[in-house]
Amino acid sequence: FSFRNHYHLYNSLVLTNGNPEFTQVLNAVSDEYTSMNALQEEPGHPSATIMVSSKDQVSDEFNKDVIQSILFEDILDLVPENATVALKMDIEGYECRALERFLAAKKKKRFIAYIMIETLHICGRREELCPGYEDKFLGGMEKSGFMPYLPKPVTWQELHQMNGEKC
Repeated sequence: FSFRNHYHLYNSLVLTNGNPEFTQVLNAVSDEYTSMNALQEEPGHPSATIMVSSKDQVSDEFNKDVIQSILFEDILDLVPENATVALKMDIEGYECRALERFLAAKKKKRFIAYIMIETLHICGRREELCPGYEDKFLGGMEKSGFMPYLPKPVTWQELHQMNGEKC
């Protein structure tokens, strides 16, 4: 379960005297404030834990712990104003929604030098998970000054042309 992963990560930081520049956020990130439950899709495989809105609960397999989601902007509030941020986000296809406000903002709350996300889940369910993929998400990334990388740097135009292959 993901709480155990956070526990091990936190203890590793403590036992090695930690890194004061590392901030661990123990919340689910969403595009709205909501209550979520954990669903472990593969028993014995903690990284296969996904968060599902409590209102969408469809089975008794959900963890009974309710987790309150936060916005990506709430995380940015934890970052000192002059700090440079490198972001690794893996929220199973919901990256588009979580980053939507940040990408749409003309003035960014914090400087993010690097965003690493995988698009595997986004590509498979684009209409559901990432409405406005081309304009809002890819367009927002481009307008915000980010450059796409597959295994190598590509232009935004090349990425749009690979739409069917690489999403």
